[in-house]
Amino acid sequence: SSAAACPSPPPEAAGSPARLVPSILLIGERKCGTSSLARYLALHSHVLPPNTKEPAYLTRNRALSLDTYSRYFALANATRSCMKWFELAASGRITSEPVCKVVADGCRATTFDASAGYLSEASPHAVFQLLPRARALAVLRAPHLRALSHWRMHQRFKREGRTAYKSTTNFSLMIDAEQQRLAARPCRVTTCRRAPYLAPGLLYEQNVARWMAHGPLMVLFTEELDNATAHGPQRLAEYLQPALRFFGLAPVSMTSLLNLQQPLRSNVASVVLSAVSGGVDEQPAVLKATLNRLVSYFKGPNRALAARLHRLHLPEEWSAPFA
Repeated sequence: SSAAACPSPPPEAAGSPARLVPSILLIGERKCGTSSLARYLALHSHVLPPNTKEPAYLTRNRALSLDTYSRYFALANATRSCMKWFELAASGRITSEPVCKVVADGCRATTFDASAGYLSEASPHAVFQLLPRARALAVLRAPHLRALSHWRMHQRFKREGRTAYKSTTNFSLMIDAEQQRLAARPCRVTTCRRAPYLAPGLLYEQNVARWMAHGPLMVLFTEELDNATAHGPQRLAEYLQPALRFFGLAPVSMTSLLNLQQPLRSNVASVVLSAVSGGVDEQPAVLKATLNRLVSYFKGPNRALAARLHRLHLPEEWSAPFA
């Protein structure tokens, strides 16, 4: 690789022994495709994945330490690393399959942190103080579809016997309850645990504004990422080029993505189609009615987000009704 194609600026290191410190932050929101984006980014020739995909260190700790944070990442002189990866298999069970990577010769590798809670739960001021050369990327999904995906995850947790989720009922009832709670006491902060399904979408614009006020932030949309994914590696590589340049990575170094043999998964489409065709424990007509109600519910926050991002329109899925 030529020096011109190496990550710019050069990666930082911290700790003893020295470990890579991420300059790339994939900050969420939850259930919007952060994991998919992390998988694609790990295919770049000059990127070594972290030891843990989602360390969440920047939300768990008030006193942030660069040396402690660096323990989640590969040694600075490493040419290979493996990321612990938990995936939902077709059987419905969670499998742990490490994603291992050998970095290309000629460049010092860079790394990333893909913790989906950062958008709403981390302090961007503290993050950029700790990592002044970092750049953040948020992936946002139509809020009514994000809510559905989040609820489906909680349903899976309930089936697995996790006690914290035993009270999870059908989607429409859970949404009704959240709307009642929010009508009585709206969210006043950037995260709102009383409404895990609705609050993230209501707060997209506020959280994007928070991050933009403190450092460089790029926003992608799940639906656009998903559409590129569905059209194959070449289209996906083209779609990712602006994000790679934003992170100081050469787009030409995505040969591992272009050479993929297995088909890329189209996560969003599969979740929505299975849900509205009876793939959840609820009548399809009732579910569609609830989703259509949420399309209207989120109109105001969606308009605010579009204005914040200087976009005339958000992806059509954000406002399209279910027939």
